[in-house]
Amino acid sequence: MDFEYKQLSSSLLKDLHYLFRISGKRISFFQIQKKYDTKRFGSEYIGFIAYDASKNLPVGFYGVLPVEAIYFGKKITIAQSADTITHPDYRKLGIFKNLAEKTYELCLKSGINLLFGIPNYNSYHGFIKYLDWEDKGRFLKFTKKISTIPVNAFVNKLKIFQPIYFSYIKLILLLFGKSNKLHFKNFINHEFFIPFTPNYRDYKVNNGKFEVEIRRVKLIFSFKGYMKIGMYDTSEGDFSSINLRLKLIAILSGSHKIVFQKLDSLCDENTKNDFSSYSISEGLPFIQKKIFENRFKDDALNINYLDFDTF
Repeated sequence: MDFEYKQLSSSLLKDLHYLFRISGKRISFFQIQKKYDTKRFGSEYIGFIAYDASKNLPVGFYGVLPVEAIYFGKKITIAQSADTITHPDYRKLGIFKNLAEKTYELCLKSGINLLFGIPNYNSYHGFIKYLDWEDKGRFLKFTKKISTIPVNAFVNKLKIFQPIYFSYIKLILLLFGKSNKLHFKNFINHEFFIPFTPNYRDYKVNNGKFEVEIRRVKLIFSFKGYMKIGMYDTSEGDFSSINLRLKLIAILSGSHKIVFQKLDSLCDENTKNDFSSYSISEGLPFIQKKIFENRFKDDALNINYLDFDTF
């Protein structure tokens, strides 16, 4: 087959939306626009769509999401490996490898220093074996099951109800604390991290994500299927003092579980103590790829659950 590869652009977002739909992935056109609008971080539309040239049909996509990071005190641009999609009728034809290699070349030209990713286990081996990514360990998943009517999961499937549901969530959170653009302490004790800047907040904390301060503990939640803790700051408070309130929020929001994730190698005793009442399981793998090979040590990026493109 003859394939044509085009760099993603605003005019091709409709083709990307088609690929999401044909692959059974639920995402709105607006969410795609928001996700790939990364110009504020120095570059945008870092990815390619593959087309069946004989039909002008979009058949594959691979894209990364640029973001600002701090590496030993210096600002650099890195990117998260995000969406990998192949049309069901065009799998096992080498499309993904070609898309990835073209995207990495574009990263080099765009000044993106390093890539990181949280692939599922189906994609993991391809990244490691064929695309020279490095394995940086596994996330630990902390989970607390909640007995409640799973309204959250229902709304996540029937997204037409999300605007009403999210308005309801805002009212619930107002009962437990104050919110709106809180100041979170960055990882001052770690040398490689994504800072929570105003730019990054505007990009990440949007539809379905909420900031709240409960008893001087600051948190960011997501309510998409269940209740996720994206990041939290206990520099002025004690996490154990809010456990009951977190459970009540989950019950009132119809969230059948609360989940937090953190890279195993970066989980200290404080984190494990904070989530001592949660069950612990192995989460997804964490991988990195150096675009500028000689500029990095072997440090693993310190990321929050919030930083996942799927949060």
